[in-house]
Amino acid sequence: MEKQEKKLRIDDINLGILRILQRNARTPFLEIARAVGVSGATIHDRVRNMRKAGIIEGFTTNINFKKLGYEVTAIVSIILDHPSLDLKKLKEDLLSIPEVTEAHNLTGDTDLLLKIRTKSIDDLRDLLTKRIQYLQGVKRISTSIILDSPVDRNAVLL
Repeated sequence: MEKQEKKLRIDDINLGILRILQRNARTPFLEIARAVGVSGATIHDRVRNMRKAGIIEGFTTNINFKKLGYEVTAIVSIILDHPSLDLKKLKEDLLSIPEVTEAHNLTGDTDLLLKIRTKSIDDLRDLLTKRIQYLQGVKRISTSIILDSPVDRNAVLL
């Protein structure tokens, strides 16, 4: 059963809650309450309502992938055989590849943009040459390796 989303008015208090949770989703509700000037119960209610409305989709953990041995992060641009290609099968195929951490449909010269994490350049090469370039609908791929990420965050609410 699909979750019913309801329209919710976002005021300054809700924005304050979201800003704090975005910086650290584990911030205790009483600490958030003190910061935005309301009671702890109000924070519970507002977070619950923002979840029900679909504004808060979940809570995440930021992982240092290099410490887990994933030394290479790459961006892969994909050009499809045909721009009107049904992407359902391709999306399923991409979801089955754990090294693909993000996939985005784009406008412009590139049809899909992937973010991939692998343990080594050899692993990246194998993934590209044995799996990704052979996915149904893929015409051409172009890969860039990320050297550094000076800004790596979700958009911060202003």
